[in-house]
Amino acid sequence: MKARGISGIDVRGAFFEAVGELGSHLFRCNECAKTYKSPHGNSNLIAHASTHPGWLDKIYAGKTANGALNKFVVKTVSPKAKNVFGWIEQCVMLDRPFSFVEDPMVRRYTKLESISEKTLIKYMELIQPMIEEKLTAKIAAIQGRKNLGVIFDCKY
Repeated sequence: MKARGISGIDVRGAFFEAVGELGSHLFRCNECAKTYKSPHGNSNLIAHASTHPGWLDKIYAGKTANGALNKFVVKTVSPKAKNVFGWIEQCVMLDRPFSFVEDPMVRRYTKLESISEKTLIKYMELIQPMIEEKLTAKIAAIQGRKNLGVIFDCKY
């Protein structure tokens, strides 16, 4: 496989879709809808993909369409986005007030670039619709299951 310039990740990307919960290592073949477990690499997926006619051509076509440069551009995150995410994550996960980002002591001991409380709130409001959409989709996906529960942890 390596001699042909193909990795297990290429095979997985061309033929399979992750199913089940995050970390379940379950993948469904896009060609025949069979489900395979692959907890320690991609060998099961490669073995299955090789049973489909023209499997190498499909992988090469996928590599051309999603070449290394495209993958790099898509996955690259701007320093500004990383910085804003860092402040949002700290405020949310540490249960801090929005004014936390303007505290001189916090600013002194962080590697993050300084932002204002107003900027923090602006970006939190911008991501709110995306979070609501993801939560709605997750809840809709599990609504038919028995024992559905949603917990919001809040001190107030």
